[in-house]
Amino acid sequence: MRGMNDHDGFECIIEVLNETDLSQYLAKFRDDLQITKLAHFDFVQSQDLERIGLGKPAIRRLLAAVKRKRNDLKRRPSITAVLSNGSPDTRIDSSTISSCLINEKDVTLLGTLGQGQFGLVRKGEWIINNGKRVAVAVKILRSGVNPHSDTILNDFIREVSVMHSLDHQNLIRLHGIILTNPLMMVTELAPLGCILNRLRNETQHFLIYMLVDYASQISNGMEYLETKRFVHRDLAARNILLVNYERVKIGDFGLMRIMPKHENHYTMSNDSQIPFAW
Repeated sequence: MRGMNDHDGFECIIEVLNETDLSQYLAKFRDDLQITKLAHFDFVQSQDLERIGLGKPAIRRLLAAVKRKRNDLKRRPSITAVLSNGSPDTRIDSSTISSCLINEKDVTLLGTLGQGQFGLVRKGEWIINNGKRVAVAVKILRSGVNPHSDTILNDFIREVSVMHSLDHQNLIRLHGIILTNPLMMVTELAPLGCILNRLRNETQHFLIYMLVDYASQISNGMEYLETKRFVHRDLAARNILLVNYERVKIGDFGLMRIMPKHENHYTMSNDSQIPFAW
């Protein structure tokens, strides 16, 4: 498990300066004051900050932001530890966590798309590095989840780990996760929603050749999962999402399991809860 000192590096300094509109002082913090991590503020006096050009209001603003950031980082290791130190089938390695982290400030939450046992899904807007705005779906873990024992959290973590390893045109893609409380998962948005609702509400719109094409796309996605030795366990119309009327994608991987090594079948444990209807 990584401690706070591993997280409070120069990237945090950049974030704090951006947050307080003091990014123009970045070089002076690094070169003049030799501040490269949040812990270094323990040794900085107000006169040091005044010497590089900061006024008293800016100093107060900066120190308050540093305090908030350090408090946030103190809470973060417990979440990171849960993600990286779970059971073998719910563990996410630290390299995966770091490679798919998304800053909470870069995502704006909009309307609700749906909800279930885990929490809810909201539409969102994600600002990526070049300033481009991307429409996304944000799965938000429900509040009150026990991070050390709750099966809902385990399913959430397992879904993140699985989605991070998938790359296929007929599978919903993971963009990343937001380490907040509650946890959030940011995924590709399918603007037209699930095919179940569309089939019920727009029966006349779907011609036979379209349904056959959808079935072919679903089969392609499932074949890909088979090559990765995954069993979806919840393939249903409610989990087939329409990106547009030409493209469908399989989603909701929370119940998916990987086949054990050196075995050619999957055996469900007695206490597993899955939707048997399918």
